[in-house]
Amino acid sequence: MLQLGPTSSIYRISPPLFQQGMAQPDYIRLIIVCMSLSHRVNHSRNDPRSATLVKSFLHYRGLIIRSLVEDLNLNHKRTSDHVIGGILTLLLVDAQQGASTNWRCHIDGIRQIMGLRGGIQAVARSKGVASLLVSFVYLSVFGDTTSPVSDLAMTESDLDGLKFLIKRDENSSRTFMSRPSALFAEIININYLRVRASTDTTTSPEDHSRKAYEILTRVLDFSPEKWAESKPVAKEDWLLLASIYQAAVSLYCIHSLQSIGVLPITSFLRKNCTAHSHLLHVLLSKAVLSLSIRGFMLWPLVVLGMETVNGGVSVRHFIREELVEMSHYTGSYMPVTAKHVLERFWDSGNTHWDVCFDRSYAFATLLAADASKL
Repeated sequence: MLQLGPTSSIYRISPPLFQQGMAQPDYIRLIIVCMSLSHRVNHSRNDPRSATLVKSFLHYRGLIIRSLVEDLNLNHKRTSDHVIGGILTLLLVDAQQGASTNWRCHIDGIRQIMGLRGGIQAVARSKGVASLLVSFVYLSVFGDTTSPVSDLAMTESDLDGLKFLIKRDENSSRTFMSRPSALFAEIININYLRVRASTDTTTSPEDHSRKAYEILTRVLDFSPEKWAESKPVAKEDWLLLASIYQAAVSLYCIHSLQSIGVLPITSFLRKNCTAHSHLLHVLLSKAVLSLSIRGFMLWPLVVLGMETVNGGVSVRHFIREELVEMSHYTGSYMPVTAKHVLERFWDSGNTHWDVCFDRSYAFATLLAADASKL
């Protein structure tokens, strides 16, 4: 990843930082132990020693939870930066290991705490959680894409807070885990439109459809070339990454909004999906060979996998192999979970987005959550 240029996702653990970490609560201090154990388990799943590693992981995870609960039970600590950081990093560890089946409860808990502190914009002023908030937004936004619309609860206030963070960080090294901010903003708009179209009875279906086409137009008008040209180094890798996400977001827009009737099922949109799925397959075949960007490809692989329910046996084989390989080199169980979800969907005979993702999944890979400033 460092070949792509400076990033706040990777930072050196210096002796002073190590000493600072030793003074933190267990639920912050022991996170790196759990992450390391989880990575080893998923990196060498067929190793006979994995069972021992899993036991150690569960032991330290238990210590983290007990320590976190102690602070949650104290009025003067339950809304602190440390508690927000603790809940988020526990969520990331659980997602990495596949231990959390109720990740949305963690997200909702963080939202409630931020609400008590005045909302996401007020919390964002705290230097201690600035980097952690990017991880929170990244996970919650991509998690919403692969969740049924009945599980989504985004409000207009949430939308404003997310847009505030995008605008604040669009030129920083922590910009939403190196995805184009303009496309990330459109993912948020799609998520919000899914919620509005399913709950708002005062807006006409035609208005929802018009907004959907506006979003799709902006996605298609996005220029990967222009975005990549703004990067100081590795412009070809940035161009490939941006092109992949443009194709994946267009597919997400069409499929998720057709699933709830906001967009119609037409030959024009079908041709659009076919063209973008073919392009996405070609681009992903290149990206998985790049050490710089292959770790960013989980969500696009999942989107392509959903589209291949309409055909493409060879593409399904490619997706299966790459998800298994990704689990190995990222040290995360989430790609394996994605493989199981897609295989079940391919066998279902259905083609709707909300049938594929009939429960909440968080198909996102994170390199690190920086708790060094807490």
